[in-house]
Amino acid sequence: MRKLVKILIVLVIIISVLAFLFFGLAKLIYHYKTCDRFVIDHIETRTGFNIPSIKKREITCIYSTKTNLKYASYVINTSKVNLDKYIDVHNLQKLDSIDLQTYVLLKDSVKGTQLYGKQNTPDSHHWEGILNKKTAKLSFGIKYN
Repeated sequence: MRKLVKILIVLVIIISVLAFLFFGLAKLIYHYKTCDRFVIDHIETRTGFNIPSIKKREITCIYSTKTNLKYASYVINTSKVNLDKYIDVHNLQKLDSIDLQTYVLLKDSVKGTQLYGKQNTPDSHHWEGILNKKTAKLSFGIKYN
């Protein structure tokens, strides 16, 4: 009986430590604004987007401490990702030139005719995501408060 209690105590301690580490890492990623690491994870936690398989060499990330703005873009690997399904899953809306004007962070950096986007303003930031279906380029802008 004592052995079972000791095993249970050890399991509770191990699970508690793992939970603490997991939530600590998640919080670190959420607040990590620069482009040195956790870029994709940070974008995913801030926007709710799942960034799919991407072409490794076609990644851009810029963070300005002066403007408190992060811009990141990726080219989706279309041999592994169906863009129509991706648009559906993320409930992206087709954008025309008038719609695009409401995307203040990305309107000057995203060009094309087959644009799909989504934006939101939670408490601590404003974000925009735009997918150019023709080029498979997925761009994000995040303005932190």
